[in-house]
Formats: sequence, structure tokens, C-alpha cells
Amino acid sequence: MKKCLQFAFAGCALGAMLLTAGCVATVGPGPGGYYDYDYYPDVGVYFYPAGGVYYWNHGGVWHHGRNLPHDYTLHPEARQQIHAHTRQPWTER
Repeated sequence: MKKCLQFAFAGCALGAMLLTAGCVATVGPGPGGYYDYDYYPDVGVYFYPAGGVYYWNHGGVWHHGRNLPHDYTLHPEARQQIHAHTRQPWTER
């Protein structure tokens, strides 16, 4: 019986790891229901610092990830801080 419980626990842990692989953690809105983003208008990139996620448009499709493609260069002096009511900030601009 004890061995059976060990296998069940290991199976559940493995299943949880597989389900979360590739998922990007996001954090809910801050005070007032806003999500705070850093926007880089010169390259059209949004960064969500609370979740560590970048959003960029390539070929008319929005992508997200923890890292930008290598051909993007962010210029901190161009950064604008914005507040949005959505996890898709490009829909509010």
C-alpha cells in the first residue's frame, strides 16, 4: 500500500510538471484593476514587469515570452510606462 501511494504521488507530480511546462506565469492586475506595462514605441514592444513577460507583434500576430527575439533592441530612454485594463495592452492604444 505504501509503495502504491509513492507511485501515485510521483505520477501526480510528473503530471503537474508536464502541464505547466511552457506556461508563462502572469500576475493579476494591481491596485485599481490596472496592469502596469513598459511600452517601447520605437519597436512596438510591451513588457509586463510583474510577470516578466514581453509582448511583440511579428507578421500581424502578437507573441509573448520571457525573452524577445534577438533582432529586437530596446532603448530604455524611449520607454513609456502605461496602465491598461487588460492583459493585451495593444488593444487599448
